[in-house]
Amino acid sequence: SRGVPEEMSFQRTFLLPFVAILLGGAAFVAGCGGGTDVSKTVKDTTPGTGATATATRPSVSVGGTSGGIEKETRGLASQVVPSIDELPKGLKVNVPDSFTLNLGTFSSSYLFTNNKEGEDKANAWKIVDGYQVAYEPDGLAADLLRGRYYVRAEAYLFQTIAGASQAYDFMDKFYLGRPATQQAPTKQLGNQSNAYKLVNGTVGTSDQIAAYYRMLVRRGNAVFVVQVNGSDKFITVDEARDIAVLMDDRILGNRPAPVPTPIPTPVIIGQLPTPLPTTSGGR
Repeated sequence: SRGVPEEMSFQRTFLLPFVAILLGGAAFVAGCGGGTDVSKTVKDTTPGTGATATATRPSVSVGGTSGGIEKETRGLASQVVPSIDELPKGLKVNVPDSFTLNLGTFSSSYLFTNNKEGEDKANAWKIVDGYQVAYEPDGLAADLLRGRYYVRAEAYLFQTIAGASQAYDFMDKFYLGRPATQQAPTKQLGNQSNAYKLVNGTVGTSDQIAAYYRMLVRRGNAVFVVQVNGSDKFITVDEARDIAVLMDDRILGNRPAPVPTPIPTPVIIGQLPTPLPTTSGGR
């Protein structure tokens, strides 16, 4: 309804867009995004420039760590998702689509055919915590016609690396099985990764094709997803991968990983309860 047909219904087919990608109530710091290239990996988009067909622009995102340590993260899933200051300027938090994932919201997600399947998988994979955050352009769909895009990031923590691996394999198969979805070739990130593209409808009432890219990554016992959607004229898989790079860097300790402020009441699923931090800080 934001001028991007199918975006919301896409939640149960391509991915919960933001896209894109999670906290309840007030999220992060709403407002305009950070300055140009603040993350040193996510590049700012200058509206109206550099427009060429995406078919002629293969992935050039090569940052981040491919392979490496199977790290066991014991912090909060909210510490994995990107903050608004790490993203290109011109974005704001989409509060209704940003929340902590408890057992109920996880089991009823787009990934599963029904709640029973979701509950069974949550128990089998031993999910501990989940978080989703969504960002949207200040000008909504109108900004997509000038090169900006929606972002949704999801992070899931599991009790074991084995459980995370099972969840990754399930999600990878799920995404590849969505109608009209194809792999989007790009450099591997984390211990496992894959990327996907879906072209679906147009941007608002324009004649520009709407494109959705998703990057799925596993690093140790964490699985995270980034979805971006915008005009196929402007975006490539690199927008999703570059955001995934900074999420992986948070897990690896290569960049700060503060808890979002204000902090939503955490809902811990299963074992390994994590104490509620009293101040914003690292893991």
